[in-house]
Amino acid sequence: MNPVPLEFPVSPANGFRAFSSVASKRFPTVGSGGRSVMAGPVYHFDAANPSPIKLPEALDGRLFIYEWMRNWIQTVKLGTPGPETEPFVPAMTLRRPIDMKLGADGALYVIEYGDKWWENADSRIVRIVYRRGNRAPVATALRAFRG
Repeated sequence: MNPVPLEFPVSPANGFRAFSSVASKRFPTVGSGGRSVMAGPVYHFDAANPSPIKLPEALDGRLFIYEWMRNWIQTVKLGTPGPETEPFVPAMTLRRPIDMKLGADGALYVIEYGDKWWENADSRIVRIVYRRGNRAPVATALRAFRG
C-alpha cells in the first residue's frame, strides 16, 4: 500500500494556513507562541433536544478549534469570505486541551492533557455547559490604576 499525500488548495481564503508563531493582525485572538492548533467538532443546534445545558443556538454551524500550546478554545464561523474566529470560554484556565466532543446533551466535553509533559496529576475531562438565565455581570479590571 502506497500512501497518497493529501494536497490542499492554496489560497488566501484558507484562513489558518497563515497560523504562525507570531501575533497575527488577521487573527489577533489566536495569540503567539508554539503551534499545535487542532480542529474539533462543528456544533449543530437542535431545538428538539430538551437538555437544559446544551450550547446556545448562536453557536450553530460553528467549528470548534483548540490550541494545545496556547491553551485556548475558539469557534470559527464557516461559510464566510474569511474565517471569523471568536474566543470560547476565554476566562477558563485550560490545561493543554487535547481532544473534544459534543455530547448528546449538547454540552462540550474536553480532555485536558495537563500542565506537564508526562505524569500529570492535573489531567482531566471537563464538561462545558451553557447556563441560561439572567446572571449578575462580572466586573473585570483591564489594568491597574494608581491615583
